[in-house]
Amino acid sequence: MVSVTAIDADSCTSAIVGRMRSATGSALLWKHRDTGSPYNYIARHAATDSTMEYIALHNCSDSLGLEAWIGMNRAGLAVMNTASYNLMPDTAMIKDREGLVMTMALKYCSTVDDFAMLLDSLPRPMGVQANFGVIDATGCGAYFETSDSGYHRYYVGDSEAVVCTNYSRSGGMTGRLGIARERTADRLLGSKPRISREVLLDTLSRRFFHPVSGADLLDMGVREIEDNGDYIPRYTSTASIVIEAIPSESGDGSGYVMWTLLGYPPCADEYKVTFGDIPAEVRRGAGGPAPAECMSGECKAGVYDGRRHGRFRVAKISHIR
Repeated sequence: MVSVTAIDADSCTSAIVGRMRSATGSALLWKHRDTGSPYNYIARHAATDSTMEYIALHNCSDSLGLEAWIGMNRAGLAVMNTASYNLMPDTAMIKDREGLVMTMALKYCSTVDDFAMLLDSLPRPMGVQANFGVIDATGCGAYFETSDSGYHRYYVGDSEAVVCTNYSRSGGMTGRLGIARERTADRLLGSKPRISREVLLDTLSRRFFHPVSGADLLDMGVREIEDNGDYIPRYTSTASIVIEAIPSESGDGSGYVMWTLLGYPPCADEYKVTFGDIPAEVRRGAGGPAPAECMSGECKAGVYDGRRHGRFRVAKISHIR
């Protein structure tokens, strides 16, 4: 059994995969979401006179869909975030505005440069402490390491696959969280000449690779593991989503696909979300949680021993998957 360390609930693992590194020739934006909000849903938001149509992931408690945590719009902009813990801290006056910033981006931005202009236009302090990952219909991709006072932009080249967890390169050395998950993802992606959504969703989000040995615990005969936060799937994992920027004839984002695991990823089924079809299983249910969340939740209850950050049973996951 592997030893434990503290887990931060609002931590995610992410990657941007350039077109030439992608198995399909389309850029990929991936977010494995960890959060203290246990349930999510997917919603489409219609265009208005001043905003664009977009699809986004929201917390179940956010019934109006005001805060987006990953999403794509008709113009071809896709955006997500990971929390960063080594940037200057949020002010006490204004904070936790990352979801609102991404909603604004989906409503008004068409390109990566537009997103930069949005950040430039926001009043200071911005109330964010995050790494924003952005791609657009031109194939451009970038990470924006963003604090209350500004941001550093790092472009992702067409032939690159860049992983980002819970620290910023422009930040300090203290508070660099998520390094073990970053190394695991880098190691797994680095072994693939071409990266597909299956690699991101199945290999990274549904398997338990040890960050030091690189061995998959599902294949090692280990029956029980302590959830220490170093594995990409954790108790706090509530979704894993890949946005595939498939080019359209009109040059916008109408051909984009949001490949979705909703709920605990090792137990979740995959759904294909497009502007033409959002499956009922991932939409907000009458009682709140999406049906897909309820199904994966039943599986998750059989995997963990009932303690929030306790042991989970690898054999049970192996049997289900």
